[in-house]
Amino acid sequence: METHRSVRTRRLTVGSKSVTVLDDEMSRNYEDLTPVSRVLAQLPLPPNPTVLDIGANIGIMSLAFATHFGPGCKVHAFEPHRVTFETLRRNVGLEANLASRVEVFDFGFSDRRETCYLSMPTPAQHRRYDPKESQLNIGLYSVKGDGAERFECHLITVDEFVEARSVRTIDLMKIDVEGVEYEVLSGGEKSIGKCRPCMLLEYNELTRALSDHGCEEYWEFFERHGYNLFGLSRNWNTKMANVRSVNDLLAFHDLICIPRERAVLVDGGVY
Repeated sequence: METHRSVRTRRLTVGSKSVTVLDDEMSRNYEDLTPVSRVLAQLPLPPNPTVLDIGANIGIMSLAFATHFGPGCKVHAFEPHRVTFETLRRNVGLEANLASRVEVFDFGFSDRRETCYLSMPTPAQHRRYDPKESQLNIGLYSVKGDGAERFECHLITVDEFVEARSVRTIDLMKIDVEGVEYEVLSGGEKSIGKCRPCMLLEYNELTRALSDHGCEEYWEFFERHGYNLFGLSRNWNTKMANVRSVNDLLAFHDLICIPRERAVLVDGGVY
């Protein structure tokens, strides 16, 4: 633990490098981000990629991206929860060299422009949200949540953002939005078709419990857009597994989505 500009901070390992974040309850869930760096190294990405971190939370993954990819990358980080956004902004500002690589935005994405509310899902939606059974944290708030405490948030589409900001390319998209992943994909179809980004997608039991869309719809989306899917177990196990059928989607915690025109080596085979 360190003192940085009169605030308590801590260092997280990212491969051979490290990054400074505020020492708070959320950041203490993370220690070593090296598995993230190893996964990123397996992806068919160009040097100095442009990254959209959708559902950036307090910025752990945004900073991991900026640290792993180095000075030439550009990370756009999106977090619609106003309290979480403030922590994201502060974390990104702790190191000037990383702050120049990461731009933060206080809105999120869906399949349309709207103002809605974030709340904590309830135990009726999934047992994970029972405070008697699990520790809850601010990263679990969702527009699909039925909790009593609500925070207003603003959402647009990826396609709208790309056009308004004249984003020329997207090389990597990370989507972790607590059950609204399919809507984010739908709102970015034009950009996905044009830019052909690799994608890191949270897709697990909680996602499915909150989502209005089933496995078949996700599978059909990626089939339609020409993506191969690979799965990761919880905590970013660095062994990517080939997802061969819609039923395989149920076996993983996160998905890696790679355009079929880009070869990737998995378990000794090229996909």
